[in-house]
Amino acid sequence: KHESALGFKELIAIVDERLTDNGRFWVILPTNREHVLRIHADVVGIRPKRRCIVRYLADRAPKRVMLEMWRGAPLLEFEEIIVEKTPGDYSPEYRSLLSDLLLKF
Repeated sequence: KHESALGFKELIAIVDERLTDNGRFWVILPTNREHVLRIHADVVGIRPKRRCIVRYLADRAPKRVMLEMWRGAPLLEFEEIIVEKTPGDYSPEYRSLLSDLLLKF
């Protein structure tokens, strides 16, 4: 969403400069832009440790991906979270994730 102000190449350069050997970098981005970020990250040795696909509705294609990046070995964990099973019916996983932030959960 904010790539026009800070492109992936520039973002990864900043992360590379500041990320410690054991540090982690988290990002949420549209699924169709993940490959671009990962290309830039791979050049400097930053790879995904965890990857979580976010589906807003169970029967729709995922729109977002959450990545935990680090300097270690590639992808160790894969997850998927569904926000709503049907419109207005939030999934238990989503409710659990946000229960400390939203009073209605």
